[in-house]
Parts: sequence; structure tokens; C-alpha cells
Amino acid sequence: MQILTGTVVSNKMEKTLVVEIESLQPHPKYRKMIKKTSNIKVHNDGPKVSEGSLVQIQNCRPISKGKQFKLVKVLSGKEEAEVKVEKPVVKIEKETVGKKVKADKKPVVVKKTKVKK
Repeated sequence: MQILTGTVVSNKMEKTLVVEIESLQPHPKYRKMIKKTSNIKVHNDGPKVSEGSLVQIQNCRPISKGKQFKLVKVLSGKEEAEVKVEKPVVKIEKETVGKKVKADKKPVVVKKTKVKK
């Protein structure tokens, strides 16, 4: 199993991160060390990881055509918890039909509809 360390470049896909891996390789003729970078798609089941975080990844079986690595752990950076924001529910009563109702400090005009008894 190959374990690599890199930085998160993109986290816009669902359950997928793009991690940039840097490596130093000597030039074949001149022996000068050259920095090479490669972007690898990584599978992430856990919490959302922010861009710029330092992560450790490990190769695994192919998950899709381009994903052959999975996230092992986050070394530095923030882990963002997914927060669901619920919209406030406004109940409409018989007296408020046709009048302005305030919801979140914005005036809303309610259309007149027939109410079944």
C-alpha cells in the first residue's frame, strides 16, 4: 500500500477531493532536482475537508475511472461539518389572508384564496 501526503486543491465534488502531490525528481541528463506536481482524485466518505488542508491518502481498489485513492486522515486544516439550514415556516390564518405578513423582516403579500370549512 502506497501512502502519500498532499494538499487539497478542490472539494467541490460530492465524496471526492482533488489532492496535489509534489515530488522531486532528478533531471535525466543534468541531475538537477525538478519539482513535479500531480493532481489525484481521492474518495472521501467522512466530513468535508476544506481547500488548502494537508491530508494523507492511500491507494486502494479502483472506485471509478479516475479515483484509485482514499483519504486516510487530515493532518492540518479545518474539517467542515455539514450544516443543514432550515427555512422558517410561516403559518397563515384566516385573518391574515390579503394582508401583509412579516417573515424574516421582509414584507410578504399573501394571495387571497378560498378556505374550505
